[in-house]
Amino acid sequence: MQNKEVYPPKFSKVYDRYWFGFATNLAPQIYDMYSKEPIFAKEKTLLDICCGPGHLACYFLEKGFSIIGIDLS
Repeated sequence: MQNKEVYPPKFSKVYDRYWFGFATNLAPQIYDMYSKEPIFAKEKTLLDICCGPGHLACYFLEKGFSIIGIDLS
């Protein structure tokens, strides 16, 4: 299998400028919203699709979750 660059190198600069804190800021809101669901207390595995640098995954990892992250980059 051969690795192929999915995004051009300059994309990381755009990401860092406009979206860097997005997942970090949104993580507590997502946690609060889903923590009210009964299954949330039982199942501690999270699938983070399009996880990018993993900020959202890290937040839930610190909350005791097992994390599976998938991203093309």
